[in-house]
Amino acid sequence: MKTIYIATSINPFSKVEYQIFCTNRWSEIGYMPVCFQTQKEAEILISAGLDADFIQIIEDEETGADMYRIPSPRIRAVTNRLMRFDDLEAVILTNSDIYPNIRKPFDFMAMTGFDSAAMTRREIPIAELADNRDGEQYYGGLDIFYLSRAAVFEVNKHFDRDGASNWMAYGIPGWDYYLGALVVARLNGVILSGEDFLHVSHTPTYSNVNELRHYINSIVSMNVLPELPDHSPQYVGMAFEHMIRTECKKNETISGRISRAYRDYTNSFSEQYEKIVVHASPEISDDPEGLEKQDSLIPSDETPLDLIEFMYERGYLDSVDQGKVVGKYAGQSSHLSQVQNIFCQSKSKPIEFKQLLASTLFVLRSRIAFGNLELTSEYPPNSLHKVVLRQIVDTSVDFFALRLEIAKLFSGDMLQYSIVNKPALKSICLSCLNDEERELISKILEALKEVDHVQSA
Repeated sequence: MKTIYIATSINPFSKVEYQIFCTNRWSEIGYMPVCFQTQKEAEILISAGLDADFIQIIEDEETGADMYRIPSPRIRAVTNRLMRFDDLEAVILTNSDIYPNIRKPFDFMAMTGFDSAAMTRREIPIAELADNRDGEQYYGGLDIFYLSRAAVFEVNKHFDRDGASNWMAYGIPGWDYYLGALVVARLNGVILSGEDFLHVSHTPTYSNVNELRHYINSIVSMNVLPELPDHSPQYVGMAFEHMIRTECKKNETISGRISRAYRDYTNSFSEQYEKIVVHASPEISDDPEGLEKQDSLIPSDETPLDLIEFMYERGYLDSVDQGKVVGKYAGQSSHLSQVQNIFCQSKSKPIEFKQLLASTLFVLRSRIAFGNLELTSEYPPNSLHKVVLRQIVDTSVDFFALRLEIAKLFSGDMLQYSIVNKPALKSICLSCLNDEERELISKILEALKEVDHVQSA
């Protein structure tokens, strides 16, 4: 009997229960999960409840520990292992926190005519509010790769010829673009919207390192991108994201056909997620072997004074402004406009967007520290908030102006009027373009969970 495998790797030091939940979901549907882990990781995961049959032990030399200081499996080692599976029909390479909201394994070849594909995910900003229609496609990367047995062998041939493949490891940015380019240019595959592969927004697991540079020459040589002014990671990244959007749009008929045929309309993701959150055990904090994969950009204790230091180090504040913010905090003055006047001085909309998120996070944390914040998501009767939001959408001249104005609306309503505008919050989450932005909005979401508490709209 032929088997479709799910090849992944679980981070044993963060949100373990949820990752195991996603892994079990693949198994329930009819796939066979294979989690590539070191021996030490395997012991932790088995004690946390992962089925030992799902685990493949990898050796140290099969990980990226020598380059990244974390034992993430190399993709090349994974595909080499898969080639030895006699019953391999196909494999789905994916991250361990992708939740498949489908009813059964799809017959991909019959549905699409392709034997390989790279797919996006659907981003769920706030899991507790999600239903089967919530969230939007995330085009900043590729999270699901379907490879037939023949495609796995073909991919390995390319890996053997290209030294860039040695840099590929789970959890390290950049390799998804490289493999996506291979799928399109060398395997004659397709890029699709993964409409039923869900991902909950969270703080990025790894630090903001730019690993795309290792793959640029290989990607450019495949001629999947237009002519670029230069081959910097920034230009290549933006061009590739545009290609993902274009390909998903071109192939939306195929994506829709798969979703209609296989989506699980009976499953409530938010209810399932709530069970994991409620019953989850405390996260592992002891890491005697130095295997911890989390490397947050923001100090873990997150007191407002720590945030001031962090924001100074990140360039959101200069030394004079740092002193002004410390003074306002010491005086227990956390008026939004005063702090924003200090933070938000850039003439660049992308930078001002980060500064606005940073100032919102600081004021939010300050007010939580002083215990003077209660929030609701219900607007007063006859409120004009929907009209204001529509005006912003209609009058903004471009994407960067639009998301900046939406962020200002969200921040002002929350910190001046104690109202959380959920549609604006979701829009902000989905508009983030890099790890710094996602880190800041994730920390705002984490802070909101500590407040007494956002009522349902």
